[in-house]
Amino acid sequence: MKFTVNTNSFIEIIQAMLPAINKKSALEETKRIYVTLENSEISICISTPTHYLVMPYRYRLDEYEGSGTIAFDTTTINAILKAKAFDITISTEDNNIIIRTGNRTTKVRNLAIDTKLLCDPDGNFTDIMNVSEIDIAEAFNNLKLFTTKDESKPLMCRTIHINTVYNCMEALDGAAVLRRYFPRNCFTELTSACIPVEVTEHLKKVLDKTSDRHITISKSNDYICIKGINFTYYHRSQHIDFIDTKNLPPCSLRIRRDM
Repeated sequence: MKFTVNTNSFIEIIQAMLPAINKKSALEETKRIYVTLENSEISICISTPTHYLVMPYRYRLDEYEGSGTIAFDTTTINAILKAKAFDITISTEDNNIIIRTGNRTTKVRNLAIDTKLLCDPDGNFTDIMNVSEIDIAEAFNNLKLFTTKDESKPLMCRTIHINTVYNCMEALDGAAVLRRYFPRNCFTELTSACIPVEVTEHLKKVLDKTSDRHITISKSNDYICIKGINFTYYHRSQHIDFIDTKNLPPCSLRIRRDM
């Protein structure tokens, strides 16, 4: 397995994924980035027991051969982020990874040999929303501020709720509800879903705050899926009953433009 990628574009993807890595985790597998080459296409992912994020390398590969998966630890990731050469060439040799950047060559163990992805979402998903990337980024940025980090508060206060009855996403601060309204045609199913607020942090560098490209939000029995052109993200869903917010004083955020 061997491929050459543009340094800047490769680093850009890795930097976007870093917020989804739990650097304090006791599981070393959760701090790794997996890179897969298959059918001349590269995908880059992180995997933890609670969430999974994959992003394709959407640029032309001038040089590649073979297929397979490699995994870097945080030390190798940091070394790649400091690369100054125009291109990075990565190849495998036995159980090792050879990384060439300019005149520098680094040899590290391929950690994909003895690890496996920790998150394995099922495939039975139902679409809930189709919304532009700029609007979902704005909704996340505002709604997360209405939640609390106080762990003594109810779990729902660390959750963003998709409410298809009121055509909105909403968050509670315990006494009031903040709603971000969307046009009715953004909702494809009359069902609700709860998005853990840490999702907003995981995707803060992935979501493009200037893009009109559409994002699809769907759910299965155990996972929430947020999918765009440049990424697919899964997070284990929280099976909680979000309270009926109709009697709470609302603070509203309406979209500023047509979808």
